[in-house]
Amino acid sequence: MLPGACRSECRARCWRAQASAARIVSGRRLAADLDRRGEPAVSSFERKTRLHALWVLIGSGTLEPAFHLKVLANADPAYRAWGVRAAGNYGNVSPAVREKIIELARDSSPDVQLQVAIASRKIEGFDALPVLNDVLAHCGQDKLIPSIAWNNLHPLLEMESARFVSLITSKERLSPAPAALFPRIVERILSAQKPDGASLATLVRFVADRDGERAKECLSSISSKLAELSEPVVAQLKTDLDPVLRNLLARETETALSLSAQLLAARLGLAQVDSGAIRARFTSSDQP
Repeated sequence: MLPGACRSECRARCWRAQASAARIVSGRRLAADLDRRGEPAVSSFERKTRLHALWVLIGSGTLEPAFHLKVLANADPAYRAWGVRAAGNYGNVSPAVREKIIELARDSSPDVQLQVAIASRKIEGFDALPVLNDVLAHCGQDKLIPSIAWNNLHPLLEMESARFVSLITSKERLSPAPAALFPRIVERILSAQKPDGASLATLVRFVADRDGERAKECLSSISSKLAELSEPVVAQLKTDLDPVLRNLLARETETALSLSAQLLAARLGLAQVDSGAIRARFTSSDQP
């Protein structure tokens, strides 16, 4: 006869073994159900149980490529999100799975898009830059996704700022998420070992034609960064930004964008600030 403590320990071990076996069986049932139907029937077993079964399969590393694709194509966004997360955890996935995850950057579910942003730099052979750009362009006003996407994006801008700017300017309109990141993008481009002034000028021109407030923020970021740049970099930046700033200065005056352009042009030695006009604006009763 076993002592009471030993009997309790044995019962606990038996319970854990039975629970583990039940999860494995559920995982196998889920795999078989998906293989037959493409999606599990709602009435087959509860959603929470099915998710636990999927977690068992993911944790055991037994997501076969064909089954993985079915998870990524499931109607339930929770399945799709976990399928993307599994791909990030595995790192090495099939080309078909990689292509499906590229498509999911435009998924209607923020949870799926968030997992795409997280997994983008974990998957071998995955071109993260355009995928992150797609996530940002399609995440709307989401509060969390831009910050997560930025964590994966900014290291890529060290070498690929020109390509990223090309991706942004290939679209006609500004999306909220990338627009909100423009000041950070400008600062990161200027923080590179070899700042790309030509790409920066292209970005400023593109933003100025669509959103004066965001363009002002970009110019302010450039102005605040100038003191940290070497003389050769500032000289090249002056050359690259000259036509953009002259274009902005030729537009309507007495706007926040115009004043920011005047300030940056003056700091680069391209123009002189009209202190009288600025003083008049500051003291005018028409100004808020």
